[in-house]
Amino acid sequence: MRRLPARFHVGFHLITGFILSVLFIWIFGEITESILSGDMFALVDQWVVQHVLYFRTTSVTSVMETVTDLGGIKTIGPCSLVIMVYLILRKDHDSAASLAAAILGGILLNNFLKIMIHRPRPLSDTTLITVYGWSFPSGHAMNSMIFYGMTAYLLVRGIRSWSLKATIITMALGIVSIIGFSRIYLQVHYLSDVIAGFAGGLFWLSVCITGMEMMRKKEIMNNVPSGSSSESS
Repeated sequence: MRRLPARFHVGFHLITGFILSVLFIWIFGEITESILSGDMFALVDQWVVQHVLYFRTTSVTSVMETVTDLGGIKTIGPCSLVIMVYLILRKDHDSAASLAAAILGGILLNNFLKIMIHRPRPLSDTTLITVYGWSFPSGHAMNSMIFYGMTAYLLVRGIRSWSLKATIITMALGIVSIIGFSRIYLQVHYLSDVIAGFAGGLFWLSVCITGMEMMRKKEIMNNVPSGSSSESS
């Protein structure tokens, strides 16, 4: 069976990335409008804050305090540097630069959105850790989605086994999900903060991955001798 031309892959990734980006922007916009207008999502947020207290135990709290650090910049920053150094040593400079752009761009985007929306956190006597800054969207949720999503992408793109790819992606989503839950459990974010953080992270992740895939396919096209058909695996 003939392989599809690289030009097809470029167009496919561009269209798919655009559709996903629009979808995640729409989700983020709907959540933002709901909390600013005090609609149903804002009521759900209050209900979750009140009822998450029933899940608290000493052992669970200890786990959540550890898990939440996996989404913080103190973890994501050094881990990103290690991966970038590894990529540079392998002379994969494009991937290293793309990872750096994804992480730094995500942090800047999150801070910008927090300042624009300036939603106070659900802090009270039952909040379990000390945090500062605005609440919406959750930086831990957004940055962890970007970092673990990019890490999973860099791993699976060189793997042929679909079952192994699915395992890696599932593990990444599991880590991100429990980080998001930890922010609600510790009462430093509302449910909508976390979901909006995921949506914002997925938006930026789709933009970065689309850009990387287009660069890869265009490089393949440029390396194909003139007059021959461009092919890609």
